[in-house]
Amino acid sequence: MIDDEGWRDERSAEASEPELSFRDSGRIAKSKELERLRSDLVAKQNRDDREKSLAAGGGENRDLFIPIFTLVAVVGFAGLYGYEMLRLYSRGELYLPW
Repeated sequence: MIDDEGWRDERSAEASEPELSFRDSGRIAKSKELERLRSDLVAKQNRDDREKSLAAGGGENRDLFIPIFTLVAVVGFAGLYGYEMLRLYSRGELYLPW
């Protein structure tokens, strides 16, 4: 660094700033890209964690299709079985092994 006694002329300003080579500028660009990717990864992990906590804690928003379908199917098949047994019994065709 050139001592300019506080005047800071152009020549000394250029001399005080290090010149970046092509390799250094590439390294800086790669480090900026790496930092951006890391921040994106952290943001995605935070978003995924938030979604998981909402899914685990949000019991009021659960999908009830499967339990309702199962209940309707069981009641329906039990009713059909009972109807068929009464129909066969009324005709005298119900076979009981005892």
